[in-house]
Amino acid sequence: MLTKKQGCLAAWMLALLLGSATMAWAEEPAAAEEAEDEAVPEGVSYALDATLSYHNVDKLQFAPGAFHWGEGFARARGFYGFGKGAYVTAGGVVMTTVKEDYFGTKDESDGLLDQLALVVPNLGESGFGFSIGRQSIVLGDGFLVGDGYYDRRAALWNIPLSFYDGATAHFAQGPHSLTAAVTDFSPSFAGPDVKTDGLIMAGQYSWAPKEGAELALTFVRADVDFDDEGSTPIAFSVRGKHSQGAVSFGTEIVIEGGELNGASLAGKGGHAEVMWQGEGRFKPSVKLQGFWFSGDDPDTGDDEGYFPWQYSWSDWSNWYVGDLLASTVGTASNMRIIMAQLGCEPREGTTVRLLAHKFDRVEATEKPFAYEFDAVVDQSLGERLSAYVMGAYASPLDGGKLEWGEDATMQLFGAVTWKFSGKLPK
Repeated sequence: MLTKKQGCLAAWMLALLLGSATMAWAEEPAAAEEAEDEAVPEGVSYALDATLSYHNVDKLQFAPGAFHWGEGFARARGFYGFGKGAYVTAGGVVMTTVKEDYFGTKDESDGLLDQLALVVPNLGESGFGFSIGRQSIVLGDGFLVGDGYYDRRAALWNIPLSFYDGATAHFAQGPHSLTAAVTDFSPSFAGPDVKTDGLIMAGQYSWAPKEGAELALTFVRADVDFDDEGSTPIAFSVRGKHSQGAVSFGTEIVIEGGELNGASLAGKGGHAEVMWQGEGRFKPSVKLQGFWFSGDDPDTGDDEGYFPWQYSWSDWSNWYVGDLLASTVGTASNMRIIMAQLGCEPREGTTVRLLAHKFDRVEATEKPFAYEFDAVVDQSLGERLSAYVMGAYASPLDGGKLEWGEDATMQLFGAVTWKFSGKLPK
């Protein structure tokens, strides 16, 4: 049942969708017979994937202790395409954890419907599109909005759930595009013992004058009650990227405001990166990246700590920075991070990456926190199978020793993934 606040916002979003749809149909071009979008083909299609992984972690949070556990999940997606790219979709995930992971989940299995939506990418070839329902929503590169469900069920390390319950609308014309989203603030983020009621509202403008170049402005606001205490955090970001030849650059700056848990929010964050992608037999690559997440100044009444919103995992250290430390000490607040990555492809279907991170607290008595070093091997095993192995080693510095412990922590795990998709005959 919608609250009064949610009902008003839902009505606003519905009006936006209907109004935009009316304009879209009015502007429908005569050449409606243009080639249809085959991203989701007309008729019934499906996609299946499954992942099995085994994990070993020693000296969690730089303290004595070892964890050995396995995870598995399978995901199914069904689609019915109406033509012109429009479709409805439904799907779910089943998950399991064998033995106990370092989140405290032990021998648990679960399942959840994580997709049920109507999607119209381009209504009447007008450039306007919308989606309604349970779905994946990512704004920009996912640094602010990308993962709407905080995993508290089985298979937590693999993060199988990331859906939002909400609606989106977007309009694209030439190099310009606009996106709006209104979604439910998932109760999973506050934990099972906290009553959560609220919404997230987001808007984005993007200008992409040519391939490989983009400038985007994003605004996000949450209106949420935690145990009936209201919070209204907001964030504004400027993001840009540019690529020329083998070199690409990118950056994003986030300024936060509003109210969070009774205090005025004044966080700041962002990232900047440069990458070189070579060619030839080994396809070498080099990536340098920096992150900054502000910390709370205890001498003020404001909360200057960066509020990490709902960033998503898209690649190693994007945006769970330091795949070992990000899952254990929460790196997306009160932290400065420098990351260097070297990659190559020694043979077709095999990718090797080495990552090094330096972590420093922003607000702390001892700012140097830790080093983390990762090695990742991605291996194709044919048309439908792939695998990866990852090893990580983190060593505490003065800040890490003061907060957690003095022992180095290590992680080793591997996974195998199977994917299959197809289309039913008409």
